[in-house]
Amino acid sequence: MARKAPTKKLSSPVTNNQDVVSMGCIAAKMTRTMLPLLWKILAIEAITVVQAADLRGREKVLGGDFKKLYELVRSVSPKLENDRPLNEDIARVTAMLQSEAAQQQCLRPQTESHAN
Repeated sequence: MARKAPTKKLSSPVTNNQDVVSMGCIAAKMTRTMLPLLWKILAIEAITVVQAADLRGREKVLGGDFKKLYELVRSVSPKLENDRPLNEDIARVTAMLQSEAAQQQCLRPQTESHAN
């Protein structure tokens, strides 16, 4: 929750400002500030989902798309067997999620039937 609080504040609309141009600039700055926080939140969520799959028995709970994410996360963040700091894992997973290769591997191409 502590990591989500800044993004909640940054996603609030700018108020009491009548100059539309400056509101756009402020919104762009807020978005630029928020994006790194969002990537970290996604990394933490990915580590959590993958760890949960390990605890539940990944063969039983992982479908095709989640298997891709599982393999990507586990390629940079080993299974949590004992208590340890996760800051380096979070940084590696964040970088991996931001990579073009990971996004291409995880995201399905849009088919014509789903394009509408």
